Amino acid sequence: LRSNTPLQALMTLNDATFVECSEALANRLIGLEGSSEDRVRFGFLAVTSRAPSERESAALTELYDQCRSEETPELQAWTAVASVLLNLDEIMSK
Repeated sequence: LRSNTPLQALMTLNDATFVECSEALANRLIGLEGSSEDRVRFGFLAVTSRAPSERESAALTELYDQCRSEETPELQAWTAVASVLLNLDEIMSK
């Protein structure tokens, strides 16, 4: 059964293992050469096993750019992107 309840999303986002996985993915993205768009594409492909659409790629890149414009450290900005990727409905086993 599929579940999209807000409570489930909050539980996932606050889970210690989920946070560690998000940080690990963020560190991997930081270690890649290329633009933020290239890193978003790689992260999306690594998590979903498919290339992101233009809209998906643009939204994730915008999230990263917004975090950085607020003077968020790079690791935290990529961790935010990684959290979104890991919380996508299509990759969650529910």
